[in-house]
This record gives sequence, C-alpha cells and structure tokens, in this order.
Amino acid sequence: MQEKAYAQLKGAWSIIIVDKKRGLLSAAGDQFGHHQLYYFADKHTFAIASTPQAIYQKVIESQNLDILAIQDYLCWGNSSQNQHFYADIEMLTPSSFLTYNINSHTFVSDKYYILSFKACTAAYNEYEEPYFADNLRLHIIDSIKAAFADKEKAAIGLSGGLDSSAIACVAHRFCPDTQLTAFTMFNEEDGGETMWAEKIIQQTNIQWVKIPCNIEYIKQNIQKTIAAQGIPLLSLSTVAQYQVIECAYQAGFTEITDGQGADELFGGYAMFFLPFLRFLRSQWLIKDYLQELFHLYNANITWKTIFLWKMKGIAKKYYYTPIRLLKAINPIAYQCIKPEVITTNCAIPKVVLNEYLYEQYTQTLPHITRWGAFSAASFGMECLMPFSYSIDLAEYAFQIPSTQKIHKGWNKYIMRKAMVGIINDEVLWRKGKMGFHIPEQQWYNQLETFFKTYIKQFHSDDIVDIAPIIQHWDTEYQKNIHFRRFVFRVYCYLLWKNNL
Repeated sequence: MQEKAYAQLKGAWSIIIVDKKRGLLSAAGDQFGHHQLYYFADKHTFAIASTPQAIYQKVIESQNLDILAIQDYLCWGNSSQNQHFYADIEMLTPSSFLTYNINSHTFVSDKYYILSFKACTAAYNEYEEPYFADNLRLHIIDSIKAAFADKEKAAIGLSGGLDSSAIACVAHRFCPDTQLTAFTMFNEEDGGETMWAEKIIQQTNIQWVKIPCNIEYIKQNIQKTIAAQGIPLLSLSTVAQYQVIECAYQAGFTEITDGQGADELFGGYAMFFLPFLRFLRSQWLIKDYLQELFHLYNANITWKTIFLWKMKGIAKKYYYTPIRLLKAINPIAYQCIKPEVITTNCAIPKVVLNEYLYEQYTQTLPHITRWGAFSAASFGMECLMPFSYSIDLAEYAFQIPSTQKIHKGWNKYIMRKAMVGIINDEVLWRKGKMGFHIPEQQWYNQLETFFKTYIKQFHSDDIVDIAPIIQHWDTEYQKNIHFRRFVFRVYCYLLWKNNL
C-alpha cells in the first residue's frame, strides 16, 4: 500500500517514516530525484540521510572512498555514475522506496512509479503541431504557477536562456500578486548572457539584481561550494550558481526558481541533433532528414561540425579505447593516475530521440539538479525547478513525437511554439545557446597561481601522483585546455578529500 501512497505525492519531496510498533522504517524520494536520499547498510547498522557526507561523518563503517569513481572523475570529469565517491553509501534511485526491518536488519527496495513515454517514429505532421503546442502551453503554465502559488514574493534565477525566460514571463503574466525578483550572474570578462536577460526584464519590468562574479569571489568561496556539494566540482559554474543563490538568500528569499529540466524534455542540447538525424535516416524519413540538413543554421551547427561528430564517434567505436583516448588527449593525467579501470559507455542502442531524452530525464537529470539543490540547501533554501519535477508536464512531454521537438534545425521547437506570445520573439527564437555561461578559459588562466600554490603542498596522494603535474606545469598549463581542466579537478579533489 505504501507505494500507492508515494505515487500520489507530487513536486519535490523526500520522506522517512519510522513505525516503532512494527519495527519498520520506510523511506522514499520524489519521482525525478529532485530530493535525494542516501543510505548505508550492513549487518548491524542502517543509516539514511539527505546527503552522503552526513552518513560518512557519523558512521565509521561507511568511511571508504570509491577509488574507481574518483579515478573516473579525475580522468574525464565524470561524476554521473557515482555522485558522492563513497564506496559503501548508496543513493536511493528516483521513483523508488525502501523498507527496512529494524529487528532483522534487512531491507527491500522497489519502484513506486515509472514514467511512461511514446517512442513515436512518425514523420513531422504540421496539422498536429497546434494541438501539441496548445496543450503543452497549458502544462507549462500550470507547472510554473504551482511553483509561485500563494507567494507574496519569489526569486528567479534568470540566465537569459529560453527556460528561465519562460519561468519569468509566465510568472509575470499569470501570478500578478507575486512580487518577482530576477537574479542574473554576469562575469567581468564577456558579460555572459546578461543582454538576453535584460530583454526579458524590459518585457516584464520585474525587479532585477545583477550579480558580478569574479576571481576574488571564486577564491574565497570555492571551498564553501565544495563543502555544500559534498563532492569535487565539475565546473566553476557551480561557484557562480552558489553566488546567485547566496545573493537571493541575503535578499530575504527562502526559495529560488530555475529552468533546469527543459532541455531533457524537449531536446535542448546540441548533442541530441546527431541521434535525431540517425533516427530520421533509419526510419527512411528522407524529407525530414534533408529538411534538417538544410536548416542546420537554426541549430547553430555547421556541416563541418556534423562531419567531425561522426568521425569522432567512429574513432571511439573502432580505435580509441578509453585508455588510448586518455593517453591521446591527456597523457599527463594518465601518467599521474594510472587508472585500473576507466569507465566506458555501454549504453543500449537507441533509435528514437524520445528514448535519448527519457534516459537523460530519468537517469542523468537528478545528477544535474543536485548542484542547485545542494547549494540552496546550504543556505536553508529550496531550489524550485518546474520543468524537472512536474509529473503532469513530464508525462505529457513524453507523449509528444520526437519530430515535434526538433524541427527545421530548431531545438526545443514545440516548446518555442508553445511560448509564442508569452516570450518576446527575439529571445524565443535565438539560435545560440550558452546555458549558465562562464568564461572558463579566462578564469583558469587567472587562477593558475592559486591552483599551483595549493597543489604543490602535496607531494603524493593515494590516487594521484602530484610530481608529474608540477613537472609539466610551466610548459602545459597555458597552452593545453585538457591539462588546465585536469588541474582544476585535482585541485577540487584534494580540497574535498582533505576536508572530509
């Protein structure tokens, strides 16, 4: 019966219930992993918490690091396979619940909800487009309105992209009693997407706070950001996001809303374009296939880019094993780590774009939303994401055919059509997508001495050999982006490990 009860809950939530009379503990998290739960279990101990580090710090038996996961992170910047690097602590997967018997020290885990989706292989149908766009508009509006219901004031993380712009414009139009404040991070190097955010502010006339993120802030707060996350960082953008949330907290807000999840629902990333072309070709949808090729400019992609993607895919499939690839692109990392096992992609082949999106939404997205959620939690705040935890919106989005999600080169095509008349056309039909943009290369260059001073303190480590890094530093750091990113990961790893 408990699985039926959990399935009725909506939004972002996690729950732990202890029945002392029956000696049972039951726990579950929301359908899409917005609020995650972690647990440790052996023959004598069971611990469960909202963060893995809470368990690691309290339960001695759990204090073992996952060496292979750390190697994978250092080599590739990958943390999606193991979000916490603790060998004996597990994450309760989204849409799952567990029941622990306190007396027998045993537990079982199972699914209480499975998101359905439509693997439609039909060609684009122009007559169906208005139907899907109109219904999607209603679902998006309902999801965003639910995030702002009955609130006197609300904060929005506004990047200037389509997703956060949709939230700002819908909230402005349909939640007139809520005082909205948009928070936008801009950097001192190139301004980021400030100009696009400003167009939304001009349209809505909501209060706007621009937040300058610079090197000094990063130096002072990178350790706090890592502590909030409980794991090493993948990118400096997490520090910038941390600053946006901190500013909202200082302004008196207890929640902040962002647009994470729309890319996974509607095909917003460039990486989805090549699988979509393969799908069209495999289904002999020649008209649609040629139409996409002739409208590559709308996707901000060139024929050369498509060719290079295909060549890289062939090379990785037939020649570049993970070991060979690491040696080729980052030989110093291989020299420093000598990984025993390097993660390789063993994904099941997919045909339809919706299958790729489904995997991203149900498996990868929870590992992305955690960055905002954990930073917000460190300030006692909630990070609301209307596109990532609305069951009604997700269920409807996965009934929309793939050919409505990418069309004539436009990613998130059906979402753009749904937002016509709500978002101004200049933002709605912009071609470039920067996301939460940071000037990564400029910041790495400015942080060189900062990184080197810290890393050179450590002559050796159980996993990474520091000596080759220092030996090659002067010749590689300024000219080799792979080396700079590797140095950044080593810095974050050492900072994280030495503050456990």
